[in-house]
Parts: sequence; C-alpha cells; structure tokens
Amino acid sequence: IYIYIYIYIYLSVSVSLSLTLFLCLSLSLSVCLSLSLSLSFALHPGGLDSSNTSWAWPGRSDWQFANPGETIIADCKNCTCEAGVLHCQSVPGCHVDGGWSQWGGWSECSAPCGGGVKLRMRQCDNPAPQSGGRGCAGMSEQQRECNNHTCTDSGLWPTWSPWSSWSVCSVSCGGGEQSRTRLCSFPPALA
Repeated sequence: IYIYIYIYIYLSVSVSLSLTLFLCLSLSLSVCLSLSLSLSFALHPGGLDSSNTSWAWPGRSDWQFANPGETIIADCKNCTCEAGVLHCQSVPGCHVDGGWSQWGGWSECSAPCGGGVKLRMRQCDNPAPQSGGRGCAGMSEQQRECNNHTCTDSGLWPTWSPWSSWSVCSVSCGGGEQSRTRLCSFPPALA
C-alpha cells in the first residue's frame, strides 16, 4: 500500500504558505527535504532569483531532486517546476498498478436463523490498474457467518434462564467442585 502526500509550498516576501499537491519553492532558497517532510532553508547571497530554487517529487522509492525548469517523471506524471508553479501532465501509456478501496459495510445476514452469511466488498479502483499495470492482490469480497442459532416454528429468539443456586460441594475438605446451571429456552409462541 502506498500513500502519497504531495505538498506545494509557495513562499513570498511576506512569507505566506499554501498547501496543494507538491513541494516547490519560488524564492532563491536552498531546500533540504527528508522523507519525514522536515524542511530547512537558507537565502542565497545572490538575491531572490527563483531560478536557483530546487524542488523534489516524492516517488515510490525515494525523493527525487531537480532544479527549476528540469522535469521529473514519477507516478505517471511529467512535472516541471517553473517560477514557483508546478506543471504536471499525465504520461501516455504509463502503467499504473491497482490499489484497493476501503472495505464497504457488512450486508444484512442472508438468513434470520439456522446460519447465514454476511458479505462486504471492496473495489480495485484506488487507483484502477491502467496501461498494463498490475491488478490488486487479494480478495474483493469477504464473508462471515451470522445468525447461527436454531430456528423455531414460533420465530422467536431463545433466551437464557437465570442461573440456579450453587450445588453442595462434592467434598467437605481438600478442594472439591460446585456447579450451577441455566437453561436455554424459547418463549411460548404468541397466540
């Protein structure tokens, strides 16, 4: 499972910050990024020329770094950072491996008693495989048993009786056993 967070940071003279889909600095800054998205920078002595800004794309392996105007192809996107603006286009014919969506909710039980089945499903659309990319591994459907209690003619549910009193101990000393019981019974049918 891959989770990507792409952040676009634009720093102006007034130091405003906006988050979108990528990391690209528009001032003349040195950029240091780690995989944990920590960021440090220092102004270049040459002034505020955005052509000296570097940028990075977090891909499936490691961070890839490029200078402004250079292009990075990652995750089936061809991206260029120019003057603090990220321009991305899809790469034609690039394969995309499929990923599972979240599981849906469980369905109603298929039977009210005597043993039934509940189902839940997920789709291979997060993203869907494209251009020869691998499909999702694993099952698209899960099932589990439900309503395993015995069916009755009355259609009413069985209930437990209260516990009986404890029996007399099986021995008078040295550690014995006591027991108590309760019954599972069906209420009388309604007339």
